[in-house]
Formats: sequence, structure tokens, C-alpha cells
Amino acid sequence: MGFHILNSSEDYMLFERYLSIYVKVYVLVYELTIEFSVHVNVGKKTGGLLSNIGSESID
Repeated sequence: MGFHILNSSEDYMLFERYLSIYVKVYVLVYELTIEFSVHVNVGKKTGGLLSNIGSESID
């Protein structure tokens, strides 16, 4: 399997499960960050409600 530290298939499955969860969380956070920054930029341009929230959180 390429992992010499893990001695049983059970450990490998546990490791794989945690890795997949970590990747899913990372992708979710990444997408939310992009979405939030887009909303903040749009809010600043249009002078919407999100412009105040965006400027406060960045500063």
C-alpha cells in the first residue's frame, strides 16, 4: 500500500476515512471563502448591506 507505518488494513481504512473527511472540509471552507469574498466585492460595488460587514471583518 506504500504506508509502512500502518501495519493493518483497519488502520489504513481509518486513515483513509480521516483523509477524505479532511479533504471535504478543506474544499468546503475554500468554496465558502471564495463565495464570501465575491459577495463582499459585489456588496462594495453596489453599496449593499454586505459592504459594511466586509469592511469590518477585513479591517
